[in-house]
Amino acid sequence: MTKNIFIINSFRKSLFFLFYFPFILISCSQKDDEITDLRNTIKQPEVIKNISEEFILDSNNSSCTFFTYDNAGNPVVSWISQNEKNEYEFYYSILTEENKFLEKKLINGSNQIKPNGENLPKVIFRNNGDVIAFWGIANPNPENQYSGLILYSISKDKGLTWTTPEKISNDSLSIDQRYFSVAILPNGNVGAIWLDNRYKTSENGSSLFFAELDSTGKFIGEKIIAETVCECCRTNITVSSDGKYNVTYRDIFQDSIRDISYINSVDYGKSFSSPVRINADNWVINGCPHTGPDVSVSGELIKFVWHTLGNNKGILYSSTSNFGKNFSTPLSISSNPTAKHQQLLSVNDKIDIIIWDETPLNSENKNSQILLSIKNGEKFSKPVLISNENMSATFPVLTKLNDNQILIAYTQSYKQTSESNHSNHSHSNNSSENSEVVYKMIDLN
Repeated sequence: MTKNIFIINSFRKSLFFLFYFPFILISCSQKDDEITDLRNTIKQPEVIKNISEEFILDSNNSSCTFFTYDNAGNPVVSWISQNEKNEYEFYYSILTEENKFLEKKLINGSNQIKPNGENLPKVIFRNNGDVIAFWGIANPNPENQYSGLILYSISKDKGLTWTTPEKISNDSLSIDQRYFSVAILPNGNVGAIWLDNRYKTSENGSSLFFAELDSTGKFIGEKIIAETVCECCRTNITVSSDGKYNVTYRDIFQDSIRDISYINSVDYGKSFSSPVRINADNWVINGCPHTGPDVSVSGELIKFVWHTLGNNKGILYSSTSNFGKNFSTPLSISSNPTAKHQQLLSVNDKIDIIIWDETPLNSENKNSQILLSIKNGEKFSKPVLISNENMSATFPVLTKLNDNQILIAYTQSYKQTSESNHSNHSHSNNSSENSEVVYKMIDLN
């Protein structure tokens, strides 16, 4: 596939200027004493060697990027794009060793997909090369006009053909399935968690379900593993090297407190532990934040990053080395209350990279921007501006190419103007918003 290079008007060719741009984060409230903010004590990240220009992956009102790896270890990107019928469809592409994306592959039967950066569509590869695609569709009904369903489809021939899409659960009582996460399990099956309307114990919240997709392409072992879970925030399942299943989600405490909880399974999904709150943010909100946690596992060290507007504002980072018995004192990554959609990548034992979007405070520029911070040792760097200030950028993702290079992608929106003719031959400019998926390479020292 030929790369379409988008040269940003305000692109900073000088890395010195980029790294030392005087970006200031202003907190809207006093920091809690239990939160440590180390960003102002160190210099900008010397670990960054180079940030490439932006490359357009897809400009057809596209969005919802997600990274994974195929069975050969090659990075894979998936996204949503609008077709000529104004339908949205699901695509993926594999990155070659030459850092070029192969021709995109359409996931047949995905034309009812509903774009939602929080309820992110995903592809995952089995060790035998099977590709499984998951995505959400709308399912409005008398009980909930915002309900959705999760569909999945399987390709056994490298994306050439796909099975007829099926629901993740065929229980007739399950009419709202959303905000899912998937992972390859030690037995080769695909583990999935998702929010579901069934078996609710209160007016607020959803139930969290777990099941695994077996070698026949059917989900088995479906069970509820948590209750009163925040209805509109993404969930996360990751598997430790010793086979433990780690599940993280936004929980609801005392009807209106929405903080992050962690549970795990040490018996391959037969049972799950009781939920443990990672930090008592005590965020009281009678609504949904639409931004769940992200997790990275390095051996027995599990790292978490999340958004809150509780005692502390913005994005926090914490870890546990004993599977939730204790959590480290959270670090403040950004105290901007608009900071959200955070993603975490552990490059190695020392380097963690967090990327997120936020809107500048006390600025005439109200475009959402992509920022990045690096932890090299024990401290996080000051944020580095990644996206074009003249456009709105949201829902960043990142993945590791090798020990010295990472790949980031995000959705970028802009106004496009078209000229239309009227019967009186006068002209008027019609403005509409378009979105595109862009990516960058970042070289590390």
